[in-house]
Amino acid sequence: MTVIKNACRQATVIVAAGAVAGAVCLGLAPPSGAAEPHPEVVTTSSSPAMPRLVANGAVAQPHVDAFAALGGTMFAGGAFDRVEQGGRETARTHLMAFDRETGELSDRFTPSLAGGQVWALATDPATDSVYVGGKFTTVDGASRPVLAKLDASTGELDTRFRPRFKDGQVNDLELVATGGVTHLVVAGSTGRKVMSLNPATGRDDGWITTSVTDQLPGSWGTVTAHRVAVDPSRTHLAVTGNFRQVDGQARSKFFMLDLTPTSTSLSPWYYPGFAKRCATETPRRVANLQGIDFSPDGTSLTVAATGQIPEEKDDIWYHRLGDANRPDTSVCDGIGRFSLADPTKPEWINYTGGDSVWEVSDTGAAVYVAGHFKWLDNPDGYASIGTGDRTSGAPATRRSAIGAIDPTTGLANSWNPALGRTKIGGKVLLADAAGLWVGNDATTFAGAPRRGLASVPLPAPPVPDQVVWAVGESCEAGDPVSDERCAQVGRLIADDTETTAVLGLGGLQAPQGSLADYQQYYDPAMGNGPGLYARTLPVPGDEDYLTAGAAGYFDYWGARAGDRTGGYHATDAGAWTLVGANSNCPQIGGCAPKQPQGVFLRSELRDAASTCEVVFASRPALSDGVLGDQRFGQVLFNQSYSNGADLILSAHDTGYQRFAPRLPDGSTSASGLTSMVVGSGGRASTEWRTGPQRSVYRQNEQLGALRLVLSDGSWSSEFVSVSGEVLDTASGTCR
Repeated sequence: MTVIKNACRQATVIVAAGAVAGAVCLGLAPPSGAAEPHPEVVTTSSSPAMPRLVANGAVAQPHVDAFAALGGTMFAGGAFDRVEQGGRETARTHLMAFDRETGELSDRFTPSLAGGQVWALATDPATDSVYVGGKFTTVDGASRPVLAKLDASTGELDTRFRPRFKDGQVNDLELVATGGVTHLVVAGSTGRKVMSLNPATGRDDGWITTSVTDQLPGSWGTVTAHRVAVDPSRTHLAVTGNFRQVDGQARSKFFMLDLTPTSTSLSPWYYPGFAKRCATETPRRVANLQGIDFSPDGTSLTVAATGQIPEEKDDIWYHRLGDANRPDTSVCDGIGRFSLADPTKPEWINYTGGDSVWEVSDTGAAVYVAGHFKWLDNPDGYASIGTGDRTSGAPATRRSAIGAIDPTTGLANSWNPALGRTKIGGKVLLADAAGLWVGNDATTFAGAPRRGLASVPLPAPPVPDQVVWAVGESCEAGDPVSDERCAQVGRLIADDTETTAVLGLGGLQAPQGSLADYQQYYDPAMGNGPGLYARTLPVPGDEDYLTAGAAGYFDYWGARAGDRTGGYHATDAGAWTLVGANSNCPQIGGCAPKQPQGVFLRSELRDAASTCEVVFASRPALSDGVLGDQRFGQVLFNQSYSNGADLILSAHDTGYQRFAPRLPDGSTSASGLTSMVVGSGGRASTEWRTGPQRSVYRQNEQLGALRLVLSDGSWSSEFVSVSGEVLDTASGTCR
């Protein structure tokens, strides 16, 4: 058999060899257990767009206790009657559906459940259905005690699904397919406590026949199964709850079933410490084992527990003792991890010091835990006091109702978002391909208002560096020497296999930028000839407008040059936006901030989603060349600086120049804008203007181009000659 976990939902699908499991879902995951494997720990940020529960007189402390997803829709169940999203408050009775990315509530999925809350959800992509379990008695007025099947799009009750439950409570659901047959596993206080139903009819299908009996002495309620989990090796179903006997054998508070396509049987795996009492006298906490999850590799399982502290000090597991701990230490108000290869001792136990842990989710990168606690790493704590380990002096770690534990060390890691103003605490965790969903009764997550639920993303993947070349003043018609010089620069750039883009800084084809000249001279040297055309982002030089309307330039470059009336454009490259500006201002009706190009620059630079921006145009604000400083270049420099650009590149003069960061008034400043003039693309060099050198570095003896490495938040540059020699280097961070 193989295990397939739908990345978008809570239910696990187990498929026997030869069977096919289909899923319509965002990002179907590789085989796993109840939690989606993650490469790293999630962030502490959360989406502000998700729905929030609304407290009122009817439900003073609303909470989310179950999640399941199907495609782009997330379902959340619990105890609530009103929710708010996007500034709009609306009625939703114990169950809602919303878009996983935008948080927008579904206006079609609005079933009304009465008589009690929702505790469990599972979705079936094959039938576009959602199974709902809990304490409710009716759905939209129709009698459906504790378990119902709904259309996942409309919320309409499936009248063909009629389980024979009259009372009790459903605490957990798993959808399992094996041997070509799909089973709905139901756990709770109803029926035989753990049962498998036909997903279409709701009738007992006989796959699970286990007898669960013998309520714990002094415990609240009746015999019940709290939670279930299926392991990724498709061979085990683990169960926690209030019981002492399973199929006539001693199995206090925990048991495991071995799964085959045709039957299930009681596994011999059992940790003896599970049978021990905790110190609590509170009936609701006597059956202390709660949430459970398997590790993504299937070698371990982790159990969350309430129950106050261990009844005897000798029953406490200490990290400092390791294998020297007693083999049957107890999991009370804590989290225990166990190897499936050795049920005689824990891998580790992490204690809160007297506060409940309800839920656990093991993603491989972390074991996330949620509950009603103030501390982790607190073996000698009690009554919510953060004592830590008295003997070693290792301190307790403050964590408010949610935390993450290193799977290897068993100690809390640095992840610490905190749930604020909570009574019950964190109740459900669902790890999917995008991150972690947290259900609770808190009003805040990491200090942000997120009443009832939070969607917590994984860190954004590293943005790859972008290699961008820049050069201008390239080819000149009728000059064989210039043709070869231009081609040398083209070969230099084309030989770099990492090149993302080439910024053509104007003066690309002299003397007048006709289409015929572009095709005859520029194209074989720096365009299609060396394979650079499709990667080049050009801006027009003054020569191009010697042909009316720069028609040759726009005809050659097509859409790459931007709109013919403006010639400005922007392109995203990794963490950067590359903004091409037209410095031939009279030809486009002006470059002032309120004119079209100025408005465009402001929008691209201020509103860009990128971290950094480079502006490139033909005319420079500063140049030590014979053409000198350009008025329209200064206009673009000022706009680029005021709108947050990080680099500005130009040509117009031949040679290469780099200037220290400057402010618009011309003074140097570390907070200024770095500018470079790269007119070394092939045309004959001219002399420097008379007067003092203002540039940090300049040269006009060797052809070459500027090679930029644009990183997330920083840049570095090399001016490389056509011989491959690096003549100048620079670097900086984004402003």
